[in-house]
Amino acid sequence: MSERQNYLSGARDARQPCPGELLIASPGMDDPIFGRTIIYLIEHGIEGTLGVMLNKPLDANVAELLEHWGQILAPPHALFRGGPLSGDSGVALAVAQPGRPLRDDEHVHNVESRVYVVDLDADPDSLSNAVEGVRIFAGYASWAPGQLTAELARGDWIVAMGLPSDVITDKAGDLWAQVMRRQEAPLSLFSTYPTDPNLN
Repeated sequence: MSERQNYLSGARDARQPCPGELLIASPGMDDPIFGRTIIYLIEHGIEGTLGVMLNKPLDANVAELLEHWGQILAPPHALFRGGPLSGDSGVALAVAQPGRPLRDDEHVHNVESRVYVVDLDADPDSLSNAVEGVRIFAGYASWAPGQLTAELARGDWIVAMGLPSDVITDKAGDLWAQVMRRQEAPLSLFSTYPTDPNLN
């Protein structure tokens, strides 16, 4: 077992994750889709798990694609790749302003704390005075029942507390390092782990 694997096996959180928490791709994961990703969990239960990747912006301006959402999008106004499934469908996450919870209804569902899933059929004007920002994702990531548990046991992911600011950060390209940096040692030591360890 390598030094990196020893660190991870000692630091990994073995508990089951909850909606609103993050999955951090383990350092050195070389999966072409999930390597160095941060996934925000929307659902996790006996029926499976669903989330979106927070740090994969695409070269597409949401304000041009969904013009009526432009005023409340968090910068950058890019469409983000939410995951490898259903890339032609959109998932929107909104972060409410502190002390101004959104009302759960047919178009708005609270995930955790100030983060909500918002139906793109909702009226963005009804949210404009209550949200810090909205981010829209193309597609999502999902796991069948038991699949994520097996991947956690294998050490593919690290479970971490999520912050509302993670969802709408304007520094999404550096989010993996940011989230790793705020973990307890030894995980924080991996915040500088290179994208390509062969170049280290």
